[in-house]
Amino acid sequence: MKENYIDIHTNNKKQIFCQGIQSNETRKRYDLINEKLLSGYLEDKINYCESKDLSELSQESKILLENITNSVTSELGRALVGLTFLQIVIKDICPEQCIRLHKGCSNKGHFSGVDWSSMRAIDSNFITPFLRKYGLLKLNSYDLLMTRSIAENYPYSTLYNAEIQGPFNDWMLIVDAIEDKSLNADLAIDYIVSLLKNK
Repeated sequence: MKENYIDIHTNNKKQIFCQGIQSNETRKRYDLINEKLLSGYLEDKINYCESKDLSELSQESKILLENITNSVTSELGRALVGLTFLQIVIKDICPEQCIRLHKGCSNKGHFSGVDWSSMRAIDSNFITPFLRKYGLLKLNSYDLLMTRSIAENYPYSTLYNAEIQGPFNDWMLIVDAIEDKSLNADLAIDYIVSLLKNK
């Protein structure tokens, strides 16, 4: 393989993530995510989350999501909650997009991955403004992915060794569960929104 790449082994499965300019397929996925968010996807979530039937969400999944949202203090944990919400939103809108891959662009002068999508742009345009507007999470006006510890140039996995403020293990279990489809992204979003509204 000519490209630089990162390979990750999770749950007896090997995944290879190639570095390089974002592919056309990834760009199409990115455009789809943006179009869906522009069409009022997040507003629908906050308007209808409390009427959703969450009985299919397992107790284990609920505990993980509660641990993430309850980790917020006056100074810590907010970025990780926001990032988790961002990842689950992306997976719900576009199941084909891997939520471990957070840096993608078409500029040769910047780090990027072939299958990586720019979570920073999605966050700054949609997620942080939404969470701030509805008072769900007290965040600075700059986007989450400006936080150095969650913006390193490698995929989110148990090997991600930047210093994360918050329950790292719970976050990784959520990412793994969303990726292997054992946690339903749509229900997870509704539950997180409900938890944040009630805090």
